[in-house]
Amino acid sequence: MLRRFVSAVLAVALLASPAGAQRVGVGLGIGLGGAGGGGGTPALSGLNGTATGNAATGTVVATPASTLTGCTWSIASQSNFAQASGTGVVTKAATNVTAGSYAPATTCTVTNAAQTITISAPLALTIAAGPATITSLLMGSRFATPTTGLSNTSDGNSNSRIASYNETGATVTKLRTYNVDWRLVTANEVAGSSPISITQTIEYPAGTVTRVTWGGAGSTTISNTGDALAESDELTLATPIPAGAMYWVRTYVSVAAGGIWPQPYIVQYTGAASLGEAQDFATGVDKTDGTAITNVVPAAQKYAYGPIALVATAFDGTPVTKAFVGMGDSRVVGSSDKYDAPATGRGNIGHMGKALAGNFPYLNMGLGGSTASTQPGNMARRLALLAKLKPTHLYVSYSHNDLLAGRSASQIAGDVSTIAGQLKAALPGVKVIWPTDQPSASSSDGFGTPGGQTITASPAGVFTGGASSVRSTFNNMLRAGITNVDYVFDVADLLEVDGSNNLTRDGGLWRSGNGGTGTGYHSTYLGTTGTTAAATTDGTHEWSSTITAPGKGGIYILRDAARAQLGGW
Repeated sequence: MLRRFVSAVLAVALLASPAGAQRVGVGLGIGLGGAGGGGGTPALSGLNGTATGNAATGTVVATPASTLTGCTWSIASQSNFAQASGTGVVTKAATNVTAGSYAPATTCTVTNAAQTITISAPLALTIAAGPATITSLLMGSRFATPTTGLSNTSDGNSNSRIASYNETGATVTKLRTYNVDWRLVTANEVAGSSPISITQTIEYPAGTVTRVTWGGAGSTTISNTGDALAESDELTLATPIPAGAMYWVRTYVSVAAGGIWPQPYIVQYTGAASLGEAQDFATGVDKTDGTAITNVVPAAQKYAYGPIALVATAFDGTPVTKAFVGMGDSRVVGSSDKYDAPATGRGNIGHMGKALAGNFPYLNMGLGGSTASTQPGNMARRLALLAKLKPTHLYVSYSHNDLLAGRSASQIAGDVSTIAGQLKAALPGVKVIWPTDQPSASSSDGFGTPGGQTITASPAGVFTGGASSVRSTFNNMLRAGITNVDYVFDVADLLEVDGSNNLTRDGGLWRSGNGGTGTGYHSTYLGTTGTTAAATTDGTHEWSSTITAPGKGGIYILRDAARAQLGGW
């Protein structure tokens, strides 16, 4: 999914009220409805008020009308919860409520194998036992950028075997796959050149496959018009995938002569041999049945087609309560990063991919060179996909390329608010996290010291040190609060120093390792005295130097800072 979001997606319960909705999970929902009883108690859907609460923790404050008495409820569906303003707590549980009617006089307790529901008058509804059900399966951001088609010269057909990890925290028994025929470019979403046909299987354990179907058929053709999205049937896995286990998705894709398909996945990269990935090109033989794929590819071909996301729809155990999608520029992609070793970091790339590995599902939908100014109005296909995946959190990072283009802090802040607002409109209850912008500089000593750095001079006044620069002004606007942004990840405060290598807001320079001095020096991640290991090597992107954790460079500083904040997002 996202690069194994990639797929990470969720099973979220939708808590709906006349005034708004809160998402607290994904996929699996709980619904209360039915006629009132016990003294004329109205159905939940008849209550008025505005929902408030914290969707990140799976709780929503709710209070009934003051005239509520008695307790009679009919649990009719698994789709939504009506809710009203006031006091009392509604907590999404791990599994669905059993449908039926419950009619005690003043207090009712409904129990099934998974949870207990207690209702008393005036309404105090608690659905207990476990967190919200969530989805996100294909976890991992080690790829380039989903759906970009970086080497989109894919005329003919191809097999791929893409590895991923179950990051849901529970054993997955059922899932759906999502495949697309579109790709991202820096200013827009671009449909494929023609429809594509695919067959697909889920492989777990190695050698055992479960065939994916669409409307009962073992293959599907994805249109290159409209949403250009194919949602599979729900499939029951031949062997459930345990939490944390590696599995594979096999895909055979074909297109008419002269056509191409998106290629979002990087295969055969250095250090990934243990993932067991493979791709052949133009063989004409469908190998989704488990037949060995022999890596017959052009010398420069390292990209393969696969599902943009997998969504777990049923579990054995209690899944995690959050799933993340990354959207933005090259910092989201993980440019200048090295892939984590599969044994320790699950092959991830980018500071958020590394931070979320082993914790929550994550789909990397970043693309290098993207700007905030071009996103509003150009997200229709991503919004349609996200509406299916229902993540709880979006990590969105557009600003640096806008600064390079000479846009003002106010213009960028306006775009940030608009983008976040569009995302929230498509995904009610989702939380938007936005990072501050990093320094920009060149260096005469490999960024080994602050003294060797020269702050980027163009556009004039954008990156200069001090609070008056355009970058610092935007960062401070973000810190003060931009409408529709829920959380700020302060990348700048983690990476920025003054001329003495002391961590300094608006210092304008990158943290350095050479010499081991100042509060900006970090012996774990920036090397030791005499080395030139630093937080960056190009003055734009945080970097890492090895494929083994903890590695060196600013990627790991951000990784650990993000991990420390996951619980609060």
